Amino acid sequence: MAKRSNDKVPRRSEPGGQSRLRLNPAQEAIGPWLSKLSFRRQLIGGVSEADVWKRIAELNDMYEAALCAERARYEALLEQARKDDAGG
Repeated sequence: MAKRSNDKVPRRSEPGGQSRLRLNPAQEAIGPWLSKLSFRRQLIGGVSEADVWKRIAELNDMYEAALCAERARYEALLEQARKDDAGG
């Protein structure tokens, strides 16, 4: 089997001429969400434990959505590669 090049990997150009892998929208939503993340304060103990667990659950849901989107993209790429191999 021949090696495949990474020419088909979608990339986004960055300032300064660098490029990085393109993220799906679910992945891109995680960064800003983490930047804005804050916890409900408590007088004793610092932050509300219930609020921390709620935020962890929200983050987990975001990562699951990103993983599902990436899995779907991966499956589509595999299917395309199979079609290309069968056709050529």
